[in-house]
Amino acid sequence: MGTGQVGGEKGAGEAAAAPAGPHGRYPVESALKAVGGFLLFILQITYGGYKGLHCEDGSPRAGRLVTQHLNSWAHASMNLGFSLSGLVELLGLHSRLPDGLNLVVLSGAFFIEAMLFSLHEKNGHLDQTIHWLLAQACWAGAIFAGLEAAWPESFLLTAGRVGSLLLQGTWFWQTARVLFDGLLQWDDNYNGHEDEAPAMFLPMIFVYHMLVLMAFMVAVYAALEGLHKRLVPNGGHANEPGPSHGGYETSRLLSEDDNGQHELGMKSVPLSTLSGGCSGMSYVMDFESQDKVTPDDHVMSYEDGFRLVVDPKSLLYLFGMRLGHSSALIGGGFQFHNPNATDSCGCGKSFGV
Repeated sequence: MGTGQVGGEKGAGEAAAAPAGPHGRYPVESALKAVGGFLLFILQITYGGYKGLHCEDGSPRAGRLVTQHLNSWAHASMNLGFSLSGLVELLGLHSRLPDGLNLVVLSGAFFIEAMLFSLHEKNGHLDQTIHWLLAQACWAGAIFAGLEAAWPESFLLTAGRVGSLLLQGTWFWQTARVLFDGLLQWDDNYNGHEDEAPAMFLPMIFVYHMLVLMAFMVAVYAALEGLHKRLVPNGGHANEPGPSHGGYETSRLLSEDDNGQHELGMKSVPLSTLSGGCSGMSYVMDFESQDKVTPDDHVMSYEDGFRLVVDPKSLLYLFGMRLGHSSALIGGGFQFHNPNATDSCGCGKSFGV
Protein backbone atom coordinates (compact mmCIF):
# COMPACT_ATOMS: atom_id res chain seq x y z
CA MET A 1 0.00 0.00 0.00
CA GLY A 2 1.38 3.47 -0.87
CA THR A 3 2.25 6.21 1.52
CA GLY A 4 -0.84 7.92 2.88
CA GLN A 5 -0.71 11.69 2.90
CA VAL A 6 -3.31 14.19 3.97
CA GLY A 7 -3.48 17.42 1.98
CA GLY A 8 -2.05 18.16 -1.42
CA GLU A 9 -3.31 16.88 -4.75
CA LYS A 10 -5.50 13.83 -4.90
CA GLY A 11 -4.13 10.72 -6.56
CA ALA A 12 -5.34 7.28 -7.54
CA GLY A 13 -7.09 5.36 -4.81
CA GLU A 14 -8.56 8.57 -3.44
CA ALA A 15 -10.73 8.41 -0.35
CA ALA A 16 -11.70 11.97 0.38
CA ALA A 17 -14.28 13.97 2.25
CA ALA A 18 -14.28 17.03 0.01
CA PRO A 19 -15.62 20.45 0.92
CA ALA A 20 -19.37 20.53 0.99
CA GLY A 21 -20.90 22.72 -1.66
CA PRO A 22 -22.79 22.89 -4.91
CA HIS A 23 -20.03 21.30 -6.96
CA GLY A 24 -20.17 17.84 -5.45
CA ARG A 25 -23.78 17.00 -6.30
CA TYR A 26 -26.86 18.18 -8.10
CA PRO A 27 -29.47 19.37 -5.54
CA VAL A 28 -32.41 17.86 -7.43
CA GLU A 29 -34.53 17.15 -4.35
CA SER A 30 -33.99 20.62 -2.90
CA ALA A 31 -34.85 22.29 -6.21
CA LEU A 32 -37.99 20.19 -6.61
CA LYS A 33 -39.18 21.15 -3.12
CA ALA A 34 -38.44 24.84 -3.65
CA VAL A 35 -40.03 25.15 -7.09
CA GLY A 36 -42.66 22.40 -6.87
CA GLY A 37 -44.03 23.59 -3.53
CA PHE A 38 -44.59 27.12 -4.82
CA LEU A 39 -46.16 25.89 -8.07
CA LEU A 40 -48.56 23.65 -6.13
CA PHE A 41 -49.54 26.63 -3.98
CA ILE A 42 -50.37 28.69 -7.08
CA LEU A 43 -52.26 25.85 -8.74
CA GLN A 44 -54.39 25.04 -5.72
CA ILE A 45 -55.58 28.60 -5.08
CA THR A 46 -56.34 29.26 -8.75
CA TYR A 47 -57.95 25.91 -9.61
CA GLY A 48 -61.72 26.28 -9.87
CA GLY A 49 -61.63 30.00 -9.08
CA TYR A 50 -60.74 29.49 -5.42
CA LYS A 51 -58.34 32.45 -5.20
CA GLY A 52 -61.02 34.77 -3.80
CA LEU A 53 -61.28 34.67 0.00
CA HIS A 54 -64.45 36.78 0.16
CA CYS A 55 -67.88 36.29 -1.38
CA GLU A 56 -68.39 38.31 -4.52
CA ASP A 57 -70.39 41.53 -4.57
CA GLY A 58 -74.08 40.99 -5.19
CA SER A 59 -74.23 37.64 -3.39
CA PRO A 60 -76.14 37.24 -0.09
CA ARG A 61 -72.80 36.79 1.74
CA ALA A 62 -70.95 39.57 -0.07
CA GLY A 63 -67.82 40.62 1.80
CA ARG A 64 -67.84 37.56 4.08
CA LEU A 65 -65.19 34.86 4.03
CA VAL A 66 -65.91 31.79 1.90
CA THR A 67 -65.45 28.55 3.85
CA GLN A 68 -64.82 26.39 0.78
CA HIS A 69 -62.22 28.82 -0.53
CA LEU A 70 -60.49 28.92 2.85
CA ASN A 71 -60.18 25.14 2.72
CA SER A 72 -58.44 25.43 -0.64
CA TRP A 73 -56.12 28.12 0.72
CA ALA A 74 -55.29 25.94 3.74
CA HIS A 75 -54.38 23.02 1.48
CA ALA A 76 -52.30 25.30 -0.74
CA SER A 77 -50.48 26.98 2.17
CA MET A 78 -49.13 23.62 3.36
CA ASN A 79 -46.86 23.57 0.31
CA LEU A 80 -45.13 26.84 1.20
CA GLY A 81 -43.35 25.35 4.22
CA PHE A 82 -41.78 22.62 2.10
CA SER A 83 -40.90 25.18 -0.59
CA LEU A 84 -39.08 27.23 2.06
CA SER A 85 -37.31 24.06 3.24
CA GLY A 86 -35.99 23.50 -0.29
CA LEU A 87 -34.84 27.12 -0.56
CA VAL A 88 -32.91 26.83 2.72
CA GLU A 89 -31.19 23.67 1.48
CA LEU A 90 -30.19 25.41 -1.75
CA LEU A 91 -28.93 28.44 0.18
CA GLY A 92 -26.90 26.15 2.44
CA LEU A 93 -24.92 24.95 -0.58
CA HIS A 94 -23.54 28.44 -1.09
CA SER A 95 -23.63 30.05 2.37
CA ARG A 96 -22.72 28.97 5.86
CA LEU A 97 -25.92 28.45 7.84
CA PRO A 98 -26.43 27.27 11.44
CA ASP A 99 -26.11 23.50 11.79
CA GLY A 100 -29.40 21.70 11.34
CA LEU A 101 -31.27 24.76 10.07
CA ASN A 102 -32.60 22.82 7.07
CA LEU A 103 -34.12 20.21 9.39
CA VAL A 104 -35.56 22.87 11.70
CA VAL A 105 -37.30 24.49 8.73
CA LEU A 106 -38.49 21.07 7.56
CA SER A 107 -39.87 20.43 11.04
CA GLY A 108 -41.70 23.74 10.78
CA ALA A 109 -43.16 22.66 7.43
CA PHE A 110 -44.54 19.50 9.02
CA PHE A 111 -45.86 21.59 11.93
CA ILE A 112 -47.74 23.87 9.52
CA GLU A 113 -49.20 20.86 7.74
CA ALA A 114 -50.27 19.23 11.01
CA MET A 115 -51.83 22.40 12.40
CA LEU A 116 -53.83 23.15 9.26
CA PHE A 117 -55.11 19.59 9.02
CA SER A 118 -56.03 19.62 12.71
CA LEU A 119 -58.07 22.83 12.32
CA HIS A 120 -59.48 21.99 8.89
CA GLU A 121 -63.24 22.33 8.41
CA LYS A 122 -64.96 18.95 8.85
CA ASN A 123 -68.45 17.91 7.86
CA GLY A 124 -68.98 15.13 10.39
CA HIS A 125 -67.33 12.72 12.78
CA LEU A 126 -65.95 10.56 9.93
CA ASP A 127 -64.35 13.57 8.24
CA GLN A 128 -63.01 14.85 11.57
CA THR A 129 -61.46 11.51 12.49
CA ILE A 130 -59.73 10.91 9.17
CA HIS A 131 -58.18 14.41 9.22
CA TRP A 132 -57.16 14.05 12.87
CA LEU A 133 -55.33 10.81 12.08
CA LEU A 134 -53.61 12.44 9.10
CA ALA A 135 -52.48 15.24 11.39
CA GLN A 136 -50.83 12.69 13.71
CA ALA A 137 -48.57 11.51 10.88
CA CYS A 138 -47.67 15.16 10.22
CA TRP A 139 -46.94 15.81 13.90
CA ALA A 140 -44.66 12.75 13.91
CA GLY A 141 -42.75 14.17 10.94
CA ALA A 142 -42.32 17.51 12.76
CA ILE A 143 -41.04 15.78 15.91
CA PHE A 144 -38.61 13.46 14.12
CA ALA A 145 -37.22 16.27 11.93
CA GLY A 146 -36.76 18.54 14.97
CA LEU A 147 -34.94 15.82 16.93
CA GLU A 148 -32.85 14.98 13.88
CA ALA A 149 -31.62 18.60 13.80
CA ALA A 150 -30.25 18.10 17.33
CA TRP A 151 -28.88 14.58 16.71
CA PRO A 152 -28.10 14.45 12.96
CA GLU A 153 -26.10 11.22 13.20
CA SER A 154 -29.02 9.19 14.56
CA PHE A 155 -30.14 6.74 11.89
CA LEU A 156 -33.30 5.89 13.85
CA LEU A 157 -34.47 9.52 13.81
CA THR A 158 -33.94 9.68 10.05
CA ALA A 159 -35.82 6.40 9.65
CA GLY A 160 -38.63 7.80 11.81
CA ARG A 161 -38.91 10.88 9.61
CA VAL A 162 -39.00 8.73 6.48
CA GLY A 163 -41.60 6.46 8.08
CA SER A 164 -43.83 9.40 8.94
CA LEU A 165 -43.66 10.57 5.31
CA LEU A 166 -44.61 7.12 4.07
CA LEU A 167 -47.46 7.02 6.56
CA GLN A 168 -48.73 10.37 5.28
CA GLY A 169 -48.63 9.02 1.74
CA THR A 170 -50.55 5.84 2.50
CA TRP A 171 -53.09 7.72 4.63
CA PHE A 172 -53.68 10.28 1.86
CA TRP A 173 -54.55 7.32 -0.36
CA GLN A 174 -56.83 5.91 2.36
CA THR A 175 -58.51 9.31 2.79
CA ALA A 176 -59.34 9.45 -0.92
CA ARG A 177 -60.82 5.95 -0.77
CA VAL A 178 -62.99 6.80 2.24
CA LEU A 179 -64.25 10.23 1.19
CA PHE A 180 -64.56 9.92 -2.58
CA ASP A 181 -65.06 6.27 -3.58
CA GLY A 182 -68.69 6.24 -2.50
CA LEU A 183 -68.49 2.84 -0.81
CA LEU A 184 -71.46 1.97 1.36
CA GLN A 185 -69.31 0.98 4.32
CA TRP A 186 -68.07 4.56 4.61
CA ASP A 187 -71.52 6.14 4.44
CA ASP A 188 -72.00 7.73 7.86
CA ASN A 189 -75.60 8.75 7.19
CA TYR A 190 -78.12 6.05 8.22
CA ASN A 191 -81.87 6.84 8.28
CA GLY A 192 -81.19 10.53 8.73
CA HIS A 193 -78.82 10.02 11.65
CA GLU A 194 -75.02 9.96 11.82
CA ASP A 195 -73.60 6.44 11.93
CA GLU A 196 -70.52 6.38 14.21
CA ALA A 197 -69.28 2.96 13.05
CA PRO A 198 -67.23 4.19 10.05
CA ALA A 199 -65.44 6.76 12.23
CA MET A 200 -64.69 4.10 14.86
CA PHE A 201 -63.24 1.80 12.20
CA LEU A 202 -60.71 4.38 10.94
CA PRO A 203 -58.25 4.22 13.90
CA MET A 204 -57.99 0.44 13.43
CA ILE A 205 -57.09 0.90 9.77
CA PHE A 206 -54.55 3.59 10.74
CA VAL A 207 -52.91 1.13 13.13
CA TYR A 208 -52.60 -1.45 10.35
CA HIS A 209 -51.01 1.17 8.09
CA MET A 210 -48.41 1.78 10.80
CA LEU A 211 -47.74 -1.91 11.39
CA VAL A 212 -47.36 -2.71 7.69
CA LEU A 213 -45.01 0.24 7.14
CA MET A 214 -42.84 -0.65 10.14
CA ALA A 215 -42.61 -4.27 8.98
CA PHE A 216 -41.79 -3.09 5.45
CA MET A 217 -38.98 -0.79 6.61
CA VAL A 218 -37.44 -3.47 8.83
CA ALA A 219 -37.63 -5.99 5.97
CA VAL A 220 -35.98 -3.56 3.54
CA TYR A 221 -33.19 -2.84 6.01
CA ALA A 222 -32.63 -6.55 6.67
CA ALA A 223 -32.60 -7.32 2.93
CA LEU A 224 -30.09 -4.55 2.18
CA GLU A 225 -27.88 -5.60 5.07
CA GLY A 226 -27.96 -9.20 3.85
CA LEU A 227 -27.12 -8.10 0.30
CA HIS A 228 -24.26 -6.02 1.64
CA LYS A 229 -22.81 -9.04 3.46
CA ARG A 230 -23.03 -11.11 0.28
CA LEU A 231 -21.39 -8.50 -1.91
CA VAL A 232 -18.77 -7.46 0.66
CA PRO A 233 -18.09 -10.61 2.70
CA ASN A 234 -15.10 -9.09 4.49
CA GLY A 235 -16.64 -5.67 4.89
CA GLY A 236 -19.61 -6.68 6.96
CA HIS A 237 -19.63 -7.95 10.51
CA ALA A 238 -17.88 -11.28 10.01
CA ASN A 239 -15.28 -10.59 12.70
CA GLU A 240 -17.59 -8.92 15.15
CA PRO A 241 -18.62 -10.86 18.28
CA GLY A 242 -22.30 -9.95 18.00
CA PRO A 243 -24.90 -8.21 15.88
CA SER A 244 -24.37 -4.60 14.92
CA HIS A 245 -26.54 -2.02 16.60
CA GLY A 246 -25.05 0.99 14.85
CA GLY A 247 -22.03 1.21 17.16
CA TYR A 248 -18.50 1.74 15.98
CA GLU A 249 -14.95 1.33 17.23
CA THR A 250 -12.64 4.26 17.72
CA SER A 251 -8.88 4.66 17.54
CA ARG A 252 -6.62 7.36 18.85
CA LEU A 253 -5.42 9.81 16.21
CA LEU A 254 -2.53 12.23 16.62
CA SER A 255 -2.32 11.75 20.36
CA GLU A 256 0.63 12.68 22.52
CA ASP A 257 1.62 9.01 22.67
CA ASP A 258 2.29 8.79 18.94
CA ASN A 259 4.14 5.49 18.57
CA GLY A 260 1.71 3.74 16.25
CA GLN A 261 0.16 1.72 19.09
CA HIS A 262 -3.56 2.45 19.55
CA GLU A 263 -6.11 1.53 22.14
CA LEU A 264 -7.96 -1.00 20.01
CA GLY A 265 -5.07 -2.07 17.77
CA MET A 266 -6.57 -0.14 14.85
CA LYS A 267 -4.54 1.95 12.44
CA SER A 268 -5.55 5.58 12.41
CA VAL A 269 -6.07 7.59 9.27
CA PRO A 270 -4.54 11.08 9.16
CA LEU A 271 -6.57 14.00 7.92
CA SER A 272 -5.96 17.42 6.47
CA THR A 273 -8.34 20.33 6.72
CA LEU A 274 -9.61 22.68 4.03
CA SER A 275 -11.54 25.89 4.39
CA GLY A 276 -15.10 25.44 3.26
CA GLY A 277 -17.98 23.15 4.03
CA CYS A 278 -21.21 23.89 5.81
CA SER A 279 -19.48 24.51 9.17
CA GLY A 280 -16.37 26.33 7.99
CA MET A 281 -13.79 23.56 7.55
CA SER A 282 -13.80 20.08 6.00
CA TYR A 283 -11.89 16.85 6.63
CA VAL A 284 -9.94 15.45 3.65
CA MET A 285 -8.22 12.06 3.28
CA ASP A 286 -5.91 11.34 0.33
CA PHE A 287 -3.48 8.68 -0.85
CA GLU A 288 -0.29 10.24 -2.17
CA SER A 289 3.21 9.26 -3.30
CA GLN A 290 6.38 9.54 -1.23
CA ASP A 291 7.59 12.67 -3.02
CA LYS A 292 4.67 14.64 -1.62
CA VAL A 293 5.91 14.25 1.98
CA THR A 294 7.82 17.26 3.33
CA PRO A 295 10.21 17.42 6.32
CA ASP A 296 7.64 19.48 8.25
CA ASP A 297 4.91 16.86 7.94
CA HIS A 298 3.92 14.75 10.94
CA VAL A 299 4.54 11.08 9.99
CA MET A 300 3.37 7.84 11.61
CA SER A 301 4.74 4.54 10.26
CA TYR A 302 3.15 1.09 10.51
CA GLU A 303 4.52 -2.42 10.29
CA ASP A 304 2.63 -3.41 7.15
CA GLY A 305 4.45 -0.87 5.03
CA PHE A 306 2.47 2.33 4.84
CA ARG A 307 2.80 5.68 6.55
CA LEU A 308 0.28 8.22 7.69
CA VAL A 309 1.07 11.87 7.16
CA VAL A 310 -0.49 15.12 8.32
CA ASP A 311 0.65 18.62 7.44
CA PRO A 312 1.62 21.02 10.27
CA LYS A 313 -1.27 23.40 9.72
CA SER A 314 -3.90 20.65 9.89
CA LEU A 315 -2.23 19.24 13.00
CA LEU A 316 -3.40 22.30 14.93
CA TYR A 317 -7.02 21.37 14.26
CA LEU A 318 -6.74 17.56 14.48
CA PHE A 319 -4.57 17.02 17.56
CA GLY A 320 -6.24 14.49 19.87
CA MET A 321 -9.01 13.56 17.45
CA ARG A 322 -10.59 10.12 17.55
CA LEU A 323 -11.57 8.50 14.27
CA GLY A 324 -14.30 5.86 14.25
CA HIS A 325 -15.44 3.63 11.44
CA SER A 326 -18.54 1.52 10.96
CA SER A 327 -18.94 -1.03 8.18
CA ALA A 328 -22.73 -1.02 8.42
CA LEU A 329 -24.54 -0.56 5.12
CA ILE A 330 -26.67 2.29 6.47
CA GLY A 331 -24.98 4.88 8.64
CA GLY A 332 -21.55 3.35 8.01
CA GLY A 333 -18.29 5.07 7.14
CA PHE A 334 -15.87 7.32 8.98
CA GLN A 335 -17.09 9.17 12.04
CA PHE A 336 -15.05 12.00 13.50
CA HIS A 337 -14.74 12.98 17.17
CA ASN A 338 -12.66 16.12 17.23
CA PRO A 339 -12.15 17.77 20.66
CA ASN A 340 -11.04 20.95 18.90
CA ALA A 341 -14.34 21.38 17.05
CA THR A 342 -16.84 23.82 18.52
CA ASP A 343 -19.57 22.78 16.08
CA SER A 344 -20.09 20.25 13.32
CA CYS A 345 -22.39 19.65 10.38
CA GLY A 346 -24.95 16.90 10.05
CA CYS A 347 -22.99 15.52 7.09
CA GLY A 348 -20.23 14.51 9.52
CA LYS A 349 -17.45 15.80 7.23
CA SER A 350 -17.44 19.48 8.20
CA PHE A 351 -16.61 21.25 11.46
CA GLY A 352 -15.93 24.67 12.95
CA VAL A 353 -13.37 25.86 15.47
